[in-house]
Order: sequence, then C-alpha cells, then structure tokens
Amino acid sequence: MRAGVIANLVLLLVGATLAYRAFTAADAPAEEEAFAPLIDVALEAVVEVRYTSEDGALTLRRTSPSDFGATLVREVPEKPEGKNASTKKADAPDAGPVEEAPVPTATKTFRFPVASRVVRSLDKLTPLKVRRKLEDVSADRLAAMGLDDKAAKFALRTAEAEVALTVGEKTYGGAARYVRGPDGAVYLVDATAFSGLEGNEMRLSERRLVSTSISEVTKASFAIGDKTAGFEHQNRDDAKERFFARPDAPEEPFSAALDAVTFLRRQRVTRFVDPDTVPAEARAVRAVFQLSLVEGRPIEGRLLGQAGDEAYVELPPFIGVLSVEDADEALAKIKECLP
Repeated sequence: MRAGVIANLVLLLVGATLAYRAFTAADAPAEEEAFAPLIDVALEAVVEVRYTSEDGALTLRRTSPSDFGATLVREVPEKPEGKNASTKKADAPDAGPVEEAPVPTATKTFRFPVASRVVRSLDKLTPLKVRRKLEDVSADRLAAMGLDDKAAKFALRTAEAEVALTVGEKTYGGAARYVRGPDGAVYLVDATAFSGLEGNEMRLSERRLVSTSISEVTKASFAIGDKTAGFEHQNRDDAKERFFARPDAPEEPFSAALDAVTFLRRQRVTRFVDPDTVPAEARAVRAVFQLSLVEGRPIEGRLLGQAGDEAYVELPPFIGVLSVEDADEALAKIKECLP
C-alpha cells in the first residue's frame, strides 16, 4: 500500500512539473536560437536617451564623451499652504470618518548630472540583446505583458538614427522583460536592461561634488578672488605615499591640498535646483576648484553664497545645495591652500 501511495505522489509531481513547464514555456529564453540585437550601437555613439514611465519623462543628453546631463519631468505633490495645512477632511459628525482628499500635484522639471551607475547601466542597452521573439501575440496577452497604452516608452538616438521601443513588465519569475520592437513584434530581453533609467531625481542624479577616485586626479587648482594655487598629484596610485605638491617643489608634500581634495570628494549636494531660483544674495562666487583627471574633462566647481540655512555650489551647468556647515568647511580648506 505504501508503494502505491509513493507511486501516486511521483506521478503527481511529474504532472505538476510538466504543467509548469508548459505554462512558462512561452517566457523561457531560447538559448539555442540567435537573434539580431534590437539596439546595435556602441555607447560612445549615443547622443540622447528618452524613457517615459510612471516615474516621469526622463531625457539623458550627452554633455561630454563620458558624461550625460538629465532632465526629469514628473508630477510632485503640491505643498499645502500654511504651516499646519492638511488635505484631510474633517470627520463628519454623523456619517463617521471621511476619506482623505486626493493630494493635488503639479508638474515639475528637474535638471541634474547623471549618476555614473546610470551611465554604466546603458551598457546593457548598447547593444540590447534579444533572448527570444514571441510570435502572434494577442491583444489580451499584450495587456498582460504590460504592453498596453500605459507601457513605458524608450527611445535611443545617435547622430545617424533613432530606435523606439515599448517596454512592458517582467516575465513570471523576473528572468526577462517584455519589449515591443519597431516591427511590432514582442521580444524578451534582460530583466534589468531598463532598471538604471527608473526612479526619481534623487536616485538618478550624481550628487557627489567629485565623482571619481582620488587616484584619477592628476592636478588640483584652487582660487578665491585673485589668489590662486595649483598642485600636482604625486604617487597617486599609492594610497599611503600619495601627496600633492606645488609644481616648483614636487618633492615637498602640501598636506592642505590633499585635505581639500579629500574633503571635496566626501561632499554631496542634497538636491539640484533651477539656477533661476537661486536667491540674488547667494549668487556671488566665493571660491573655485578644478581637478584634472587621467581621462575626461576636468571637474570644476564654484562655491557660491548662502541664503538662510542653505549654501549653493555650481557644478556647471548645474547648481546644487550644500549645508552651510559643509560649504564653510570647504571654503576654509581651500583657503589653507592659497598663498
């Protein structure tokens, strides 16, 4: 009797396994078949990327051979007027609690430098490899895949051409993602291909003042008014032996310069703001720094003035906000480097 029970259990397991495989077969990657990439360009050729999703309308535009600037347009909750203002309705005396009123929103535009991890994520899109092509997909099935009117829209532009895609949901199990190509067909691509483009401005922006390793910095220069000073990075690949020195005294460490660069590398803006919104009293330049790198354009920054409990820093063409304490300490570090 026990043998019969075991046999029945085995049959049930085999049946369940076969049913599961049949159910997921449409979503399973076909490793044995090769497909042409949906996007077949090098990252260096990309000049613009657009991605519209529930997070907003994101546009990345190349600002240098290694950097992108971003614009994100999205809906944000409007702040109620008054210190204690609330959108919650008062409870009705006889009818019980009343549901909260919908929070009003406003369309806002955010501009910021793109985080390096976002740029790296573009590697998954250039090229965008196909795992499988799905044939004869019905309208109901398209909706279940997230490829309906509410689907995310993606476009990538080079100097010669543009590719537009519709981006749907992930497959069951999250191993791949549905994408509808320019030909109207449905494809399976890497599940994380578009993840780097999703999120709000805080996730997508590069908020560090200096977004590179200190070993990549070859020179540093500082200025306040007409006072300037420049330094060269010696032994930069050796964390214990590296130091900055004046060009006319390359063997003499100038510790204040290393302190200033190290401090600047640790600073992050709390947010980026529209340049037109910076108060007039905070627009004057208090100090300037520039770091030359092994590769790419130099990192430039200007410490601006303060208004209330906020200080401003310009990272051309963007302006961010620092705490007053951090901005004052950065200014003091720079002063120690000047004659």
